[in-house]
Amino acid sequence: MCRGVRRCFAQVWHSGRSCLHPAKDSWTGKEKRNAGNSTKLMPILESAKGVTRASELARSSSRILALNFRGEDYCLDMEISRSKAGEEIAFARSLVALEAKSEGLQAVDGVFTNFNDSAGLIDETQRMKQMGFTRKTPIHPNQI
Repeated sequence: MCRGVRRCFAQVWHSGRSCLHPAKDSWTGKEKRNAGNSTKLMPILESAKGVTRASELARSSSRILALNFRGEDYCLDMEISRSKAGEEIAFARSLVALEAKSEGLQAVDGVFTNFNDSAGLIDETQRMKQMGFTRKTPIHPNQI
């Protein structure tokens, strides 16, 4: 993700308090021993609550590296349908990018689910870059 970053822990968080004690119950013994203060954190924002608390999450720890917006799960939480163009999530996406940038963090956009549509992925990635996102989450080797 970034030069010099050896470990980054991503987890769904709904408040800044979550960043103080990220869940480690699924980590291996080696991960727990190595976590320390050097592990960078990337809150995943995939609910209305998470998005509305993006600012709080961005400022909650000096270990925060990026905010990651997940549009598919956000739509489920909001009980809305996801379109290819993504107009229904444009405000939430913009808010996450804005809060990340305002705190000097990276903004990571969620997955593009049609991993066989290279042209669609390129189009969406270019639009997200224009919104301020610096990364996109891949879900398939075709997307790397």
